[in-house]
Amino acid sequence: MRILLTTERTQAVSTLINLENLRRLDEIDGVTFTAFRQDYENFDVVLFMGYDPRIREAQAANPAAKIGVIDIRPGTLEAARGADFLVSNGPEMSAMAARYFSNIFEYPIFPEARQQTWAPAAEKPVIVTYHGNRAHATSMFPHVTRALEELAQDVPLELHVIYNVRALSPIPKKFLPGRSVRVRTIDWHDRVYERELAQADIGIVPNLTPMHRRREALRSTAPYDDAFGAHPSEYLVRYKATSNAGRILTFAQHGIPVIADMFPSAAQIIRNGENGYLVHDAFSWYQALRTLCEDPQRRREMGQALRATYLEHYSIAALNHRFVAFCRTLPPAREAPAALSDAEALFDSTDPPADPRAGRTAALWRLFLPGVSTS
Repeated sequence: MRILLTTERTQAVSTLINLENLRRLDEIDGVTFTAFRQDYENFDVVLFMGYDPRIREAQAANPAAKIGVIDIRPGTLEAARGADFLVSNGPEMSAMAARYFSNIFEYPIFPEARQQTWAPAAEKPVIVTYHGNRAHATSMFPHVTRALEELAQDVPLELHVIYNVRALSPIPKKFLPGRSVRVRTIDWHDRVYERELAQADIGIVPNLTPMHRRREALRSTAPYDDAFGAHPSEYLVRYKATSNAGRILTFAQHGIPVIADMFPSAAQIIRNGENGYLVHDAFSWYQALRTLCEDPQRRREMGQALRATYLEHYSIAALNHRFVAFCRTLPPAREAPAALSDAEALFDSTDPPADPRAGRTAALWRLFLPGVSTS
């Protein structure tokens, strides 16, 4: 099987990470991998980065080739229509793109560490580490930052924040913990995982987009019909369609225990309380952080359990073997039924939500959402 990856954006971050991981397809018997060519007729599988998919061009040159798109962007979904498959970075992207692709393979995007070792600092304080982009770093505010501030009253700790500071600018102080927590911002470099991240005691993966007036939003979006059993204790969350498990798997390679916001990709990998913690609000973040800060043995056991999950299911070698098997058994693509397109609008065109101030519901809102008016 001859596989080609191509794009005009050869230096984009997603391109560089995928290129390094897909190069290892050459390790599989009967597979050769090539990058950044346009002689589509010489390949069995042609992969375009989501930045610039040229589906029709490749299909015209080689109708027999299987054409795929990696890491699609919302703005290029239409351009990718007609491809045989999508390489998605997680269930969030898969769901977003389901109307365009019937064949989807999930391949999380993360860099494979050169040295997969864990070398936490022997002395106090406990090092809590974030790595990723600037947007998810700021989403620590306010639930993670408040939990860290409270914990720092009793437990010596540091927060290390790793991202591309030079390219993306510093994070405003209001989105970081206060003076009780020492914060060290570390600019990304090509050895940052081995030199900095591997020293972490605990890895954190904040992922939820903070919501303004969340309690009011929960009330105002309550279903109009009692048949749904709506209750004010329900979760209301926001996360990006490009959310994925890459940040978790980077920690996993080093055997670093992880605490993550609850989102679909995290729930695929983390077995809550076994190889990590899935949390949501400041209270659950505080409890998970305190448990791991106070118990070094639990940190080691949980980190090794997460690393075992990575090695078995998410190592680059494992992912590449599954990807080749996927390509070899790929069924014909099919169009999604057009009638499904109005499903999301059904509630928007019906009666307004029930007023939670009425009847027995008012007592529930007062109990679960204090501060929201029910009068």
